[in-house]
Amino acid sequence: MSWSWLNRRLIFMCDNYVAFTRAVDALFILTSAYTVPKQASSNPGLLKLPQFIDAFVQQSGVDVEDNTVAWGEFQEKLKKKESQVIENPLNYLSSPWSNKIKISASSQSTWKQNEPIQYGILMHEILGEIGNSNDIATVLDRYKKDGSLNQVEFEMMAEKLSNIISNEKIKPFFDVNFAVKQEASMLSKSGKLLRPDRVVFWDDKTVILDFKTGEKNESHHEQMKEYQSVLEEISETEVEAYLLYTETEELVKVQC
Repeated sequence: MSWSWLNRRLIFMCDNYVAFTRAVDALFILTSAYTVPKQASSNPGLLKLPQFIDAFVQQSGVDVEDNTVAWGEFQEKLKKKESQVIENPLNYLSSPWSNKIKISASSQSTWKQNEPIQYGILMHEILGEIGNSNDIATVLDRYKKDGSLNQVEFEMMAEKLSNIISNEKIKPFFDVNFAVKQEASMLSKSGKLLRPDRVVFWDDKTVILDFKTGEKNESHHEQMKEYQSVLEEISETEVEAYLLYTETEELVKVQC
């Protein structure tokens, strides 16, 4: 049983759990009918929605009529009586918007360096999009083009990220030679959806890395222990967890 097989199953179950539990009044699903394949699948680990729905029908024993399955009762809400609208003419003064509004071509983030929370959010977001050390320029250029960074911020962020990823202790987490999953979905035994920032598959172990842009907090360690516990159940190699504090460029190993 491989990690990739388990990961595909986990992602499928997590995505469908999220989709199936967000409805308020009723959930309608349109999908093709499931038919048992005549030949053995070349990929028996692949799970699709029609098969998933068919398994539910078989286990729950609900009736199927005209390729339609209804489960539970749907009660239509009574429409509120439309209130009468009394039209009253409004008199107001109008002036050209160009005299009152000015559009800035610079980034919306000119204040971010002065507000640590917003700066930290942007740093975390950019780090989450960097697959390996070769991606820094491409990712930052995209943020500059969409106005999230002005030229000064672009240069400051480029220098900061370069310092972080070139750090000898941090460099292996962004090595182009190792496979990586960013914000991979994991489901705990209690049904909690977990998304570690980065999971890297080294030759001899699997490592989890989470980015922290603020001050140290004991809750960070508890969060990482939860990630590590879930991953250890499905990983074929040793699992380690690390915290990266971006402002101090400090890498902290989490002790379970």
